[in-house]
Amino acid sequence: MWEIKNKTPFASNSGFVRNQNGEEIWIVIVKATYDIAPEGFLTPSEEQPDVCLLDEFYGDPGISSIKYPGDIVLTKEKTDVILNGHAYSKKSTKKKTVKLKFGNKINKKLIVRGDSHYFRFLLLYGSPRKKFIKTPIRYEHTYGGQREDFKKRWKHNSVGAGYIERKGELTPGINLPFRPGKSTGYGAIAQNWFPRYKYGGTYNKKWEETQKPFLPLDFNNKFNQVAPPDQQVDVSGNEIVELTNLTPDGFLKFLLPQDKFTITTFMDGEEYEQEPELHTIIIEPDYPRVTMTWQISFNCNLKEEQITHALVKQGNL
Repeated sequence: MWEIKNKTPFASNSGFVRNQNGEEIWIVIVKATYDIAPEGFLTPSEEQPDVCLLDEFYGDPGISSIKYPGDIVLTKEKTDVILNGHAYSKKSTKKKTVKLKFGNKINKKLIVRGDSHYFRFLLLYGSPRKKFIKTPIRYEHTYGGQREDFKKRWKHNSVGAGYIERKGELTPGINLPFRPGKSTGYGAIAQNWFPRYKYGGTYNKKWEETQKPFLPLDFNNKFNQVAPPDQQVDVSGNEIVELTNLTPDGFLKFLLPQDKFTITTFMDGEEYEQEPELHTIIIEPDYPRVTMTWQISFNCNLKEEQITHALVKQGNL
């Protein structure tokens, strides 16, 4: 029961989620990872990362940012494009501009600076910036933060720097051009950060009395989008991706893979074929590689116990 017969060289897994009506939704995912050659050619990676059942963090949850978001969600309205990586400079520098270009959908520059820490000389000041050849692009290095007792936090980024100024801690080092006081980055946004948080619905006494344990009736599927809003796009499948100062060589360009898949659910003696939707793209220039995650959502109509298996294969319906 609930077996996945995967006829692809990629990772696959399944699970169930419930919608606002309490109906079981059968989720099947295929997750494809490709190595990127210096010339931009892509080949399936020898090692295929598993489907993430839950968010995976750089450190402890709540005090570090998300590295890999959980893959199993009800649905997404757009494709999330995420980049995990570093800013690179061929010469030691205190500042570098990096850029992610994704077809004509994303053209996002960040200003990345070397580390600086708060020190006290009557007042708190930031120390001189350190030079770098390679430095991480993570939300810990952009504006944000929270108190140690968690009673006060920056709602857009609770793991960042600068919102709570403390001796010895980092000052903000990543920002959008001409916008130094704004949290920004290329990575996944946590569930309790804005703007995701506002789409999660209302959990109050009325919900406890009439809806619990199901999702609130005002839950919005935008909550499932993990990328920054300017990295949520409609993907046509022929986008050219260009990365500037995000690799040691300074530039990398590749064409997004155009693989298609079919997922067939076998339930109660019937077959239900679906073409999965592309939910998430994760670009990791440090490897370099790109991972693409497709998903189907299938309403079981209270027959989840009658699902025997799903068949995952490459190709269109």
